[in-house]
Amino acid sequence: VEEIDSFYAEIDKSSGSFIIDVIGAKCTFSIEGMGSRSISIKCEDAKKYIVFQEDDKISLLEYINNGNFTLFYTDKQTAYSDGRYYITNVQTRYSQAESWEMWRNIEALSAMGACKNEKTKGLNDPKDYYNWPEKSVFRVICDEINNNYNEEFDYLICDDMQSEIADFIGISTKKRKIYFIHCKYKKSLLSASAFEDVLGQASKNSHYLFMTSAEELPYLDKREEKWKKNWQSSGIIKSRLVKSPKGKTINNFIEEIKELLGDYNTEREVWIATAGLSKKALKKEIEKDTGVDQAEEFHQLMWFFQNIEDTFSGIGVKLKIFCKE
Repeated sequence: VEEIDSFYAEIDKSSGSFIIDVIGAKCTFSIEGMGSRSISIKCEDAKKYIVFQEDDKISLLEYINNGNFTLFYTDKQTAYSDGRYYITNVQTRYSQAESWEMWRNIEALSAMGACKNEKTKGLNDPKDYYNWPEKSVFRVICDEINNNYNEEFDYLICDDMQSEIADFIGISTKKRKIYFIHCKYKKSLLSASAFEDVLGQASKNSHYLFMTSAEELPYLDKREEKWKKNWQSSGIIKSRLVKSPKGKTINNFIEEIKELLGDYNTEREVWIATAGLSKKALKKEIEKDTGVDQAEEFHQLMWFFQNIEDTFSGIGVKLKIFCKE
């Protein structure tokens, strides 16, 4: 297993077991120590799968039990993670979704509903080195930038793959902003698992937005070689320098972002672009009357929303989410 994707599984309350599809094979996992401070996941079949992490490799089971799972008790609004229990205390019902503070940060894009995968599905022009296939999340978010944020973005770099910081990194020298853009595809209307995955990456790499000292900034120079090479996947080739002022290069981008990172007043934004969320479906769940059951995965999704919003607002980072209608 070279790439770990997040998953969501409902646990059978009587047996304490759940099933996950691992590379095409269904594996049955069980939970030991439920209710204690030392909960672990068991599965004989999962022992044969190996997870590759840079220069190291561990079993899938060891990876999961190394703090890489969260249990949600939806009836008690409680979560367990890495030996600790948390009271989520997240409001999930509003008479109007617009009353929810985060609602204004979520923008629906009609093109997101036609997406078939994250990067490579849809009609591709092999001679166009700046536009991804038309039914990919990458294409949709790049089109959104070109159509509605063109004057704001000076540079847009594709940092996807090879220990990526974000799928795209953008800067605005005029508005003094840095953007980290994370993309995710999932064929779903309310996918907590897809959202957990992309939010995990966004949260984990947010510290790069604040690497400002002379000792920390050289990490950008180390990425120069990667950014100067084309992005390639499934036979598709694109330039990593997606957008730049005329005559400007990767070296100019590195100089500009270093200068912005060194300025305390620079605004920092994280964008999430996901085809695993529908704004209409979200609104429907939020506005359900008291006593009407909400989708179980919805509770977990709302907890993720609140958690990431609290994290980013606490460090002065603005969050924006682009999803399906």
